[in-house]
Amino acid sequence: SKVAMNEKNTQIMDTNEHAVTDCFDQYDIDFLIHGHTHRPARHDHGNGRVRYVLGDWSPGPSYLSWTSESGFQLSDFRF
Repeated sequence: SKVAMNEKNTQIMDTNEHAVTDCFDQYDIDFLIHGHTHRPARHDHGNGRVRYVLGDWSPGPSYLSWTSESGFQLSDFRF
């Protein structure tokens, strides 16, 4: 899987930008949280819209937490 992933274009390893924008617009949301696309991170889509991608590959799974002091935090889970 890792070898095949290294040979693929990074664009096909992520979401479709138009689909993400449509989702933000259709549901009038500011945050979108979804499973891995091989690019786990916080992705800023402008206008206060943020997409969080949870990872499950390397170095391990990730999780999203929220506090009133710091908002959302994407972290790696270490075994």
